[in-house]
Amino acid sequence: MSRPLVVTDCDEVLLHMVRHFCDWLSEAHGIEMVLDGDSTPTAEIAETIAGISKVEANNGLLRVQSDRGGQTLPALIEAAETAGRTVTDIHLLQPSLETLFVSLTGRKLG
Repeated sequence: MSRPLVVTDCDEVLLHMVRHFCDWLSEAHGIEMVLDGDSTPTAEIAETIAGISKVEANNGLLRVQSDRGGQTLPALIEAAETAGRTVTDIHLLQPSLETLFVSLTGRKLG
């Protein structure tokens, strides 16, 4: 006996995330830079860098999405120096469900 397929809210959320994940994989990759102070001035400069599609500043954390991946790092470091900041840490964010979640919600898990 066959049963009808029931799509729950949870299934719809997963399907939505998978669709976005597939699109996101072909787009930008994230870079997080930890600065020694306010990242807002650096973010304003970063918005002008070619290949950067999204910039977020949160205190000393700068998150960017770039379709050029790590190739934008030298320009981002220069932007921080121009803004009078020192880069204390850098993370290249590889595509994963967690980084998709962060890109959709702006928050990290845990």
